[in-house]
Amino acid sequence: MAKAGDGAPRSERRQLSDVINIRVSFEEKRAFGRAARKCGAPSLSAFAMDQMRKACGGPTRAQKVLAGSLGQIAGRLQELAGQAQSSHGPDLAQMVRDVANVLNVLQQEVMSDDRESHT
Repeated sequence: MAKAGDGAPRSERRQLSDVINIRVSFEEKRAFGRAARKCGAPSLSAFAMDQMRKACGGPTRAQKVLAGSLGQIAGRLQELAGQAQSSHGPDLAQMVRDVANVLNVLQQEVMSDDRESHT
């Protein structure tokens, strides 16, 4: 864990220092809250950041999480394929590799989907 004065980089959350204030009506604030919950955002701030990234062609938080999870699953499947090769034969190993490859393709599509929709 980083300590004050140690020169280590701060977490992304600790690097955020500026605040943006906007005036909205009570009903508009409720609408923002409903939209954030509908999108699965943990907060209004996270929702606003996702909307900004989406509008600018960057990946949203959800896309980053999904792409990361897909990559981890594909990596684990590749490890299983190596183990299956030695203990269960090449057929099972190839089936596991095929699933891992499908996940890798899906991961790439998730990562590139948002960028392509804004070009």
